[in-house]
Amino acid sequence: MKVLTERKVLSLTPETVQRIDDLRYVLKLPTESETFRRVIEKGLHALEAQASNK
Repeated sequence: MKVLTERKVLSLTPETVQRIDDLRYVLKLPTESETFRRVIEKGLHALEAQASNK
């Protein structure tokens, strides 16, 4: 398991927070933090793939 040592603070709209919460329950993830990590990782992979196709 990766050691998580970095923390970031960000502001989100209530709608974005609700979407994250909804996703957490659909995917049955243990924590909100894990949900954020997965969304960020998926988003980064998608954007990197998009950038490499340009």
